[in-house]
Amino acid sequence: MPNQKRISGLDRLEIKGQPYSWNETFASYWSESGDPRALQVSDLANWRMTFQSGRTYGPDGQRIELRIVSSQHCPLEGRTIYRVMFLDHTRGICGFVQLANITPESFMREYDAGRYEGSWTSAFAEDIATHLERDYAAALERVAKANPRPGFNLPTLDELKKAISDAIDDEQMEFPTFQAFFDWWDVVTAYDGMDVEDSNAAYRPLLEVAYRSLVHEGRVST
Repeated sequence: MPNQKRISGLDRLEIKGQPYSWNETFASYWSESGDPRALQVSDLANWRMTFQSGRTYGPDGQRIELRIVSSQHCPLEGRTIYRVMFLDHTRGICGFVQLANITPESFMREYDAGRYEGSWTSAFAEDIATHLERDYAAALERVAKANPRPGFNLPTLDELKKAISDAIDDEQMEFPTFQAFFDWWDVVTAYDGMDVEDSNAAYRPLLEVAYRSLVHEGRVST
């Protein structure tokens, strides 16, 4: 494969059952089989990354598939930017996103922030806001089932977003990931004298959707 470069985030990849790993000596990807061969451009066109986001949006979680469509070197940053096609099998969304690192974490960060070109394959009339409202309704149902006890009040999405926004405005902080936000929220609510177990651990699915919504609206910096 001429002018082959390591794909950031992919030291090892598998194409049609054949594993390849980056060979520093030859500066290219080589097969790990008994018949070593360099990865070809035509091979890369068949590469797919399929992963679970860890979110329970459906009976089988949330399955996402990625594949590289094209790449372009960015001289200002000195790195390659990849145009990646994605398919969210669970929600029926497909589209394109630009990534410098081809990892599930990098993709989810862009996806959650709404930084992608996409279309709904199963619900064309919906937008991101509707998409988030639906996710929040599903999260409310899960939380209510997991905590069936009197006095366990569940906030609306707007109520939870307002509480988060008010706290963030006081702190002026950035949260590159949901986990970073969640850890900070744990501390904030603990100092406020709130029931951490109820407001955080049990509310985690709600907090996750609220975080994504605020990122999409530009009210949370990543």
